[in-house]
Amino acid sequence: MKIPGPASGSVMVELAVWISVFVLIFVGIVNYAFLIEAGIQVQEAAAAGAEYGTIPGHNSDFAGMVAAAKASVSAQVLSTMATPVAVNVYSCSPGGAVVARSAACYDGGTPLMFVQVTTSVTESQVMQYVGMPSTLTMTGFASFEVPWA
Repeated sequence: MKIPGPASGSVMVELAVWISVFVLIFVGIVNYAFLIEAGIQVQEAAAAGAEYGTIPGHNSDFAGMVAAAKASVSAQVLSTMATPVAVNVYSCSPGGAVVARSAACYDGGTPLMFVQVTTSVTESQVMQYVGMPSTLTMTGFASFEVPWA
């Protein structure tokens, strides 16, 4: 029979410290995984709404673009998502400055039409950290060129 020495209690204290550190790290990883997943869904919702707007004849169906954006997210994200915003813009080149629909482009052509959808969601963090906000707002944006019919 072995008599416990003075070091046997320190092993339990060290185990308690390390387990609490590992639990804190694990909960932090899970917390940010939920936030990243919500951010991906918000971006995909914007892309789904803009993609709907590129279907011939749907470029002015803003309600349809909003509905397509809302239909592509989970119920959890939808509950905190702000109403998506869909607009049409005109530009002489992809990524170029916004111009009026009747503007003449530098090459003599007509401006290209783009549908743009912006989505945003405010998510609460599962675990609160000192110095970090309790909620984060993530924004999704998609801009697709509308093909000429």
